[in-house]
Amino acid sequence: MAWQQEGREPDYQPRDPGLQPERTALAWRRTALAMTVNAILVARTGIASQARPLMLAGGLLAGFALLLTGASVLRHRQLASAAPAAPGQGLLAIATLTVLAAAGCALWSMVL
Repeated sequence: MAWQQEGREPDYQPRDPGLQPERTALAWRRTALAMTVNAILVARTGIASQARPLMLAGGLLAGFALLLTGASVLRHRQLASAAPAAPGQGLLAIATLTVLAAAGCALWSMVL
């Protein structure tokens, strides 16, 4: 590195701690939107083919998409407050459960 060869300290840029949590909250919203679209497509396919498991998978995905949307709105409100708190264990559990349920529904619909 040039700064090491010159014998000086690196020029560190100040970090804005508010950007990363905001990007994470927006990513949760994008994930919830994508999950909603997939739930609609899976349910529509199940209705068209009269496959009850696909209808059930679509309903489960829609429910978890709604849960994730609620979690992302809650996190967005926390970040908008004067002193945003770290996400609680419940919020992280909801996000983890939602992702695992979506993966399970996707695998289940591929098997059928």
